[in-house]
Amino acid sequence: ADDLVYWDFNNLPNYKKTPYLPDFENIFPWIKMASSKDNWQDIGSHYLKDIDTKINTEFTQQELLTYVNESSDIEEIAKNITIHTQKSISYQAIEFGDRALIPNTSRQTLSNKYGDCKDHAVLLYDLLNAAGIKAQLALINADKDIVPELPNMAQFNHMIVYLPEINGGVFIDITDKDSAIDFNSTPIHLQGHTALVLESDQSKLIQVPKTSPENNPIKVTRVVEENNSQIIYHEKS
Repeated sequence: ADDLVYWDFNNLPNYKKTPYLPDFENIFPWIKMASSKDNWQDIGSHYLKDIDTKINTEFTQQELLTYVNESSDIEEIAKNITIHTQKSISYQAIEFGDRALIPNTSRQTLSNKYGDCKDHAVLLYDLLNAAGIKAQLALINADKDIVPELPNMAQFNHMIVYLPEINGGVFIDITDKDSAIDFNSTPIHLQGHTALVLESDQSKLIQVPKTSPENNPIKVTRVVEENNSQIIYHEKS
């Protein structure tokens, strides 16, 4: 047929997925396609409409006292809310049916005491905004970066939170239960990836910054002492 297009690749290398092997997208030829009619602003707006009934739960000031103290420092309040949410909700992946894309409400997540990345992100988003701290939901691929030139919702597999008014913009992933909350750096597994920050009619791509050497030091102090002809060695990190 005149309108038929196909691609043919020969002599492809043998590939067996093993730990630390480069991703197969870096080994094999790839063709990626998306509709030329789509754009990131529309994709973000459509998704926000899909989850409209699940976000923007209101919390009273009395309820917020569970998460914050009397501090008036915005960053400290944001950190307290983030840490409390990170520790109080267990992570459980929900990857089937409508729940693969649609989160629970914040109150449902609080009642369950568990949730997937969407549930974590929506709860944190609602709490921060209720406390007067601007927060936005953000979609990202946790495994590899997306192709910015091909707007498509299917490129994402994870939801996080973006704080645009703290330290020039900070991405937070509270499903990472083992990492300390640090507004001077971003989750290491997401650094360099491109996120779609959601905002009605103004969704946009923002690259998750890489941590600078100044904000990622490891300080080790070594002390060697001689005591009664014995060498004693101490090390502190």
